[in-house]
Amino acid sequence: MARKSTTNTPKTTTKTATANNSSISKNIKTDLSIPKFEANSHMATDLFSVSSSLPRTTKTKADESIQAIEEQRQTVRVAKANIQLNRDVTQAATEYKGLEADVIKYATQTQKVETEGYKYQQAVTDTNIQIEKLSQLEERLQQEKIATDGTKKLTPHIREQWEQREQLEVSKTEALKTQVLQADQKLNEQLDKLKF
Repeated sequence: MARKSTTNTPKTTTKTATANNSSISKNIKTDLSIPKFEANSHMATDLFSVSSSLPRTTKTKADESIQAIEEQRQTVRVAKANIQLNRDVTQAATEYKGLEADVIKYATQTQKVETEGYKYQQAVTDTNIQIEKLSQLEERLQQEKIATDGTKKLTPHIREQWEQREQLEVSKTEALKTQVLQADQKLNEQLDKLKF
């Protein structure tokens, strides 16, 4: 009884493990179609005879198949190399896009700098215009000062002219008074003579 228990235990463990592995493989979802390989169905049941269910293949046919598979593997190598090449190209393209972005940033910043330069030049021009206006005002002020100084210099002469005119008028008035008085005296003298 003990021997039967020892023999049956590994079989039970193997069946459990197989069931678990099968359950795990079924739960995995993938879009790959993997051919099934049932090892148990290909086992040789008799170790001393041709007892496996595997198909028979001659050495020549096997060599041809191995050669064909090797060529297919080389094709896969080419595909893998092209895939890696495409990845490298994609990475290079990504880096190039980054370069384009940097160029755009550089151009944008350059435009901003040029705009600020134009603003600075405009400010300098405005300042120069104000300076010229101030210079014109200062010149006009100097001209007004000169005109004022000239007017001040003319004032005494004008005063003298008016004084002379005043004196002339006074002289004329005095002379006229004198003439009137003299005429009155003569008239009175003549009247006096007529009385006698």
